[in-house]
Amino acid sequence: MKLPLVIALLASCHATYAAVNLPYANDFGSSASDFTAGGTGTWSVGSGRYTNNIPTDAPSYSVAQVTGLGGTTKQSFSISTVITAASGSSTSVGFAVLSSSSNVNTSTFILADLFNNGTLRFRPFSAGTPTGTDISLASPVRFLEISTLGAVSLSVTGIYNGDDSLTLTLSATQGSTTTNHSTTFASGSVPTGEFFGFRNRNNTGSTNVTPYSVSFDSVAINAVPEPSVALFAIGFIGLAGLRRRR
Repeated sequence: MKLPLVIALLASCHATYAAVNLPYANDFGSSASDFTAGGTGTWSVGSGRYTNNIPTDAPSYSVAQVTGLGGTTKQSFSISTVITAASGSSTSVGFAVLSSSSNVNTSTFILADLFNNGTLRFRPFSAGTPTGTDISLASPVRFLEISTLGAVSLSVTGIYNGDDSLTLTLSATQGSTTTNHSTTFASGSVPTGEFFGFRNRNNTGSTNVTPYSVSFDSVAINAVPEPSVALFAIGFIGLAGLRRRR
C-alpha cells in the first residue's frame, strides 16, 4: 500500500526539482540542464554559450519550466539574452513564452522574435501551429543574415493589465541602436503556460537550406513588479529616507 504513495512523492519531488525558481540566470558556463530542447537541430553548451545548430528547414527550441510565472499567477515577467551570429542564415530567432508544455511543437504559446526581414514580431501558436497572421511588426532592425548579424541583445517583457490582458514589449539592441515593439493580447487569448525559453527557425520555404548556427550568451528570467507595487516600494523607500534625514 505504501509503494504507490512513495512513487507519487518521488514524482512530485522530481517535478518540483525540474522547475527553475525566480530570479533565474544562467551564464551557460557549464550546462543548460534546466532546459528541455526539441524540434530539429542540436543544442550544446561551450565557451559560455548555448548554441543551436539547425541543418534543415525546421524550427528548434529549448525551454525551462519557471516557478511563479504563467499558469494562473498572472505575474508580469521579463526574459533576456544576447544572441551571437555563427554561420548560415535564419528565418527567425527569439523567445517562446507562456508555453503550455516543454514540447513547443505541440504547445500553445506566444512567439516573440526577430524575423528574417529584420522586424520584431509577435505570433500566437496553438498546438504548435500559428493562429492567424503575425501580430504587428516593428520597423526593420536589420536583415537577419545571421553570418553578418553580430551580437544582438534581445529581451521581451510581459505586463498583465487590470483587465487581465497582456502587453508584450520586444526589444532588440545592436551597437547603439535599440528598437522596441509592443502589442497587447486580450485576456481571453493569453496562454497560461509555465515554460519560457528560445525558439528559432531555419530558412522557411527555401529549396537550398543553409545550415544555421546561433548562440545564446546567458539568459535571465525575472518577475516584474506590478506598477502599483513598484510605486509603493519607491514611496516607502523615500519615506524611510526622509525619516533618517530627520
